[in-house]
Amino acid sequence: ITEIGAFRLPRKTITKQQLAYEKIKEAIITEKYKTNQLLSSRELSEKLGISRTPVTEALRRLAYEGFVDAVPDKGMFVSEIHIEDYLEIYEIRLGLEGIAARLCAKRKTDELIKKMDSALSTYEKEYRKGNYLKAIHKDNEFHSLIISGSNNSRIKKYMKIIMEQCGRAVTLSASDPERMENELIPAHRKIYEAIAAGNSEGAEAAIRQHILDVMDFFTRYQIKHRYSL
Repeated sequence: ITEIGAFRLPRKTITKQQLAYEKIKEAIITEKYKTNQLLSSRELSEKLGISRTPVTEALRRLAYEGFVDAVPDKGMFVSEIHIEDYLEIYEIRLGLEGIAARLCAKRKTDELIKKMDSALSTYEKEYRKGNYLKAIHKDNEFHSLIISGSNNSRIKKYMKIIMEQCGRAVTLSASDPERMENELIPAHRKIYEAIAAGNSEGAEAAIRQHILDVMDFFTRYQIKHRYSL
C-alpha cells in the first residue's frame, strides 16, 4: 500500500478509529489508493501505527459511505466511481441545499458571513497555490456553513448524510483547472454574495445553478469515459 497522505488532526480530539477513517478516506479521495485496490487492514494498521480493530471499524464506515466495497471472502476494496450514484446524490443536494441557501440568506448573522468569506477566500487562494486538498476542505466548509446557517435541524441531519457521500464527487468535480477557475470559483463567489446581501431567491438560484453545472459535468465525464447508466 502506498503512503497515506499527511492529514493532520489533533490526536487528543479524535479516536483511533476516527484517525484511521480520516486518513484512509483522504487517500481514497486523492487517489493515492486506486479504484479496486485491496485495502488490507493489517498493512493499514502497520502504516498508521494502530491496532487492526479501529482500522477495520474505519473500513466498515467507509463501506457504508460508499468509498469502499466489502467483497465476501476477499476483503475490502476501493469502490469504483459510479457517475449515476453521484447524479442521484446531487439531485438530492439540488433540492435540500437550495432550500438551505434560501434560509441561510434570511437567517444569516455577521459571524456566519465572516466565516463564509474566510472559507471562500482560503478556498480560492489554496487552489491557485496548487494545494488542491486544502481547497477541497475549504469548499466543504463553505457548503457546511450554508447548511448550518439554515438553522433547520432536519436539513442539517439529512445533508450530513449526503455530504459524507460527496468526497470523491467533489474531487472529481474540481479535477479540471480551467473549469475550476472559470466556473467553480465564480459560482461560489456568486452564492456568497447573494447570501451576504440577504437575497434569498438569488442564493437559492445561484446554488441550484452551481449544482446543475456540476451534474452536467458528471454527465459529460461519464460520456467521455464511457461509463454506463
